[in-house]
Amino acid sequence: MKKPYEQEIVDRYVYDVVRRLPQVQRADIEKELRTLIEDLLEERAAGGPCGKQVVDEVLSGLGSPALLATQYRGADRHLIGGEYYDAYWWILKIVLLCVGAGTVIAAIVSFFVGLPVSDSFDYSRYFTDWLADNIQTVVSALALAFATITIAFAVMERCQAKISMGGGSWTPDRLPQVPDRKEIIKPSESVISIVALVVFMVLLAVAPHLIGYWKVVEGSLQVISIFDLEAWPRVLPLLLLGFALGIVQEVVKLVKGRYCTTVAAVTAAVNLVSFGIVTVVFGCMPVWNQKYAQQLAAELQKTFGEHDLLSIWGEGRFTLLLLGVFFLAYALDTAVVFYRTFRAQRRPV
Repeated sequence: MKKPYEQEIVDRYVYDVVRRLPQVQRADIEKELRTLIEDLLEERAAGGPCGKQVVDEVLSGLGSPALLATQYRGADRHLIGGEYYDAYWWILKIVLLCVGAGTVIAAIVSFFVGLPVSDSFDYSRYFTDWLADNIQTVVSALALAFATITIAFAVMERCQAKISMGGGSWTPDRLPQVPDRKEIIKPSESVISIVALVVFMVLLAVAPHLIGYWKVVEGSLQVISIFDLEAWPRVLPLLLLGFALGIVQEVVKLVKGRYCTTVAAVTAAVNLVSFGIVTVVFGCMPVWNQKYAQQLAAELQKTFGEHDLLSIWGEGRFTLLLLGVFFLAYALDTAVVFYRTFRAQRRPV
């Protein structure tokens, strides 16, 4: 059953204020704000009916939900705060934990990868050098993860604050609808995506040589890398940019919490730029170890048939196939987000 305008517009106003506040404040402030609005409506109506005009006047008198939320928070000078802080702090802890654990594991693996077996080898010196190098690697990885998440949230907060608080006088008809269950983006989906993107980004930055085929030679672990490590310094910055854009996209989803035009626009823009990046990286740059298929075939003592993916490794067909997979993934992601946004926008008021 459709709500009366008066009840529906008050719900939308309260929702737009409360969603901008830290989670711990929301329940108390929602109750306080509803009580305040009820008192103002009774006072303005003076015993008469609370029609559309009365409700609009009361809400206009309270002002923009963005500004009112700022007053409830008590301070507006911060790097990351308000509706962003809880999500930021929650994700930052998860990401730092995963990145820290991942880089420590990668460091342990790299220790055994480079460990020779010899009676004359100076194991003490090897361990000391490995420890010094990998302490720096772990610290650098954590700093990269911290900077990526912090910058993404800080930029999004500044952009959203500019949109919310700028441009003309505020009126109740600018209020967003309270989302129903089908319009909500589950926070867990964005969190998992952000963690995966950051962990893989750090892995590519600090240990690309560990991605490939592992083998044991005379008691020493060795890796046949799938990447051209000599060209990696040129390739890595573009890959990191692509992952950073993906993180920004997930931050937008997490903060908005629902399918809307902002989420759709950011998704389309990020996917378009990301596809451009992967086209340049995989189509024009020496990403792959061109001898990987031959080295793997020699190691496994087999010949790859025409139906094996490795039989076209490094060829133009392999690149076209890879770019086709990326194109379909980006196109599908964009189409799904636009469809859900369109369905949410068509929901009757």
